[in-house]
Amino acid sequence: MYYFVISMFDEHKQVKDTLEELKLLDSRVFLIQSDDGSDFLESCDIDFKKKLPNLEHQFEDKRRLPSHAICRNMSEGFTAAYKASVDLDETPTMVVGLTGDTLITD
Repeated sequence: MYYFVISMFDEHKQVKDTLEELKLLDSRVFLIQSDDGSDFLESCDIDFKKKLPNLEHQFEDKRRLPSHAICRNMSEGFTAAYKASVDLDETPTMVVGLTGDTLITD
């Protein structure tokens, strides 16, 4: 069993295509999205999905935004993955963290 933690903002097409590929594997997907105003998550049939608030308005220095957003989202996703592994009494073979702009093609 593979666990994939995906952090995304508005990379809908890439994430949709990646999710289609991951369905072919023995895997669980944990998708965390920073709110971009879309309803993308509603159409995703995956193990775990969560939308977090957009952090954009919390930073005067916009250079700090990307690192904070990705760290927050990945932390949320890895925490969910860990909880799932404990609840399911499952030890994943591999845990992979991906950003939304990463496209898995095979």
